[in-house]
Amino acid sequence: MEIKYYSGYKGLNTLLSPRQVPDDYVIDCSNVIFRDGCIKRRWGLNPTLEPLPITDYTIRHVVYFNQFYEYQKAVVCITDKDIWLYDQTYALGSRWRLITPRYITGTASATNGSTVVTGSGTSWSTLTGGNGIYEIKFGSTDPNASGTWYKIATFNSNTSLTLLTESTQSYSGVAYCIRMCLSGGVVDYTIANKTDGTRMVLVIDGSRTIKYTGSGYATDVTGVNPSRVCGFFGSVSGEHFIIGNTTDTAIRQPMTIEISDIGDPESFANGDYIDLMDTNDEIVGFRKIRDNIAVYKRHSISLLAPSYSTSLFNVRQNVVNGIGAINNRVIADCNNYHIFLGETNVYAFDGVNIVPIADEIKNRMFSDINWDYIHRAFAFYDSVHDLFMLFLPTGSRTEANICYVYDVITKAWTVFNFGYIITSAQEIYIPFTYSWDDVVAAYTASGGSEWTWNWILNNRITWNRLQGGVEKKAIMFTTSDGKFLVFDEDAEKDFDIPIRAYVLSKDYYLNEPYKLASVGDLRIYCSAIDQTYYNLSYVPNITVKGSMNYGYEYSQNYLVDISGNYGNIIDRTVSFALRGSHFRFYIGNTTAGEPFSIEGVAINYNDAGV
Repeated sequence: MEIKYYSGYKGLNTLLSPRQVPDDYVIDCSNVIFRDGCIKRRWGLNPTLEPLPITDYTIRHVVYFNQFYEYQKAVVCITDKDIWLYDQTYALGSRWRLITPRYITGTASATNGSTVVTGSGTSWSTLTGGNGIYEIKFGSTDPNASGTWYKIATFNSNTSLTLLTESTQSYSGVAYCIRMCLSGGVVDYTIANKTDGTRMVLVIDGSRTIKYTGSGYATDVTGVNPSRVCGFFGSVSGEHFIIGNTTDTAIRQPMTIEISDIGDPESFANGDYIDLMDTNDEIVGFRKIRDNIAVYKRHSISLLAPSYSTSLFNVRQNVVNGIGAINNRVIADCNNYHIFLGETNVYAFDGVNIVPIADEIKNRMFSDINWDYIHRAFAFYDSVHDLFMLFLPTGSRTEANICYVYDVITKAWTVFNFGYIITSAQEIYIPFTYSWDDVVAAYTASGGSEWTWNWILNNRITWNRLQGGVEKKAIMFTTSDGKFLVFDEDAEKDFDIPIRAYVLSKDYYLNEPYKLASVGDLRIYCSAIDQTYYNLSYVPNITVKGSMNYGYEYSQNYLVDISGNYGNIIDRTVSFALRGSHFRFYIGNTTAGEPFSIEGVAINYNDAGV
């Protein structure tokens, strides 16, 4: 989207970049705002960190984690299969380190061309992750050492296991590393505190609970029932690790909440638990809301309030009935309220009131969801730009391929096209600062290759970063091919990966407050919608509304025909007679116009100040 003042408009110029386009032209309706001929906003992505070295499994969470001391902070990455740590003590290009739980006791022997592995001093029968989930590497106990990983088919005994594929080399009594991978199912995490002041990342995957304390490798936590969702919350008495949708003695309990002992997230010895109503309505997520814990189920929401009696929490069951969240990852914490995806709408919930916010686009949104892979959907609240982002798999896609963006200030919806499959989002302070020694070492190690300098350029290593400049809050996205991208708006630079916006409903503020002005013609440029191409039985239209009082009352409304040759940019003029101190225009699809969207509306208006 682009906005320019009307100054002898000469038409479209699709050959030049946004920075080179003269004031009296607009470009091809890309996602850019112009004011007084200058770029004021442009969305985009830039690469950061380094790609994961193993990309067989998809990134699901990025965790910003630190212990008490500032130097102990780190970025932890959780995929379907592994847990990674970004460790700056290693050379550039090798800073992602596997910290997945491992088993390294004893030695192992294997024969070239055989799937049989024999152990000495091993207790492999205690491991339960066969069926290709666990993997073994010979010659070192370090999972980051060079070598070939072999998937394990079965653990036969304490000293015998079988590989899925034959070994390509013989080994006799060598050190080894078994990578105790995640199961590839639903993964959740939380950060928990202990009474001794230490902290840990706790990861669950439906069958195990795993902890990482900030050093060494992640390890399994024993004595905790398998669960599908978790969180860390305080009661009046202290703080607790809370798990939900549990399995106890091989019996699934989708309505059960289990609460750890006070101040010890690794112990459930006290046996504290809560059973919610309706065993068929499974718990899908926990979120803090004001002084309470919101417990989301598929078709209801309950609240846990800290108790001042002997019990830990008072339970208010089904404060919302008939509406719940699709899964844990589609619930976004927006400070004092939540926004989440339900089965028929998107809702805002403040602990008391629940309000649908996607009425105008829900037909388009829900008609194309791939419900077989709805567990891959996720949501994120960008507090930097006040945006709620909802990533959904559509059509035959198995990962989220479309992002609906809700501006919580203007209450308007847009679709972003990232050009990548985004698999997770996280608000984070990225702990990457580089020394000049880092740069020189990387350049020397590469033999002075151009690649190194391109890498430095792509990662925007400025002098401030070389000197350890002040960190800035960033929004990090991860992609299906293991990349890490920073999402931002910056008028001063060309993004490596620009983002295009598809308008569903959008508010545009066209002039500064407190300035008395008038608006005459509003020229709109957007992609034409071909009735034949989309097999539409109606003429596609957009709604254009004008307001002088911040959108509380739209005084003029128009239907604009946007039919034409598919793919062409069309030019439409709407005449307004508005005069005031603040103009607001609303542009959106008509009800009959679902499910198509409008790509990159550009607005060129006559703002005659008085």
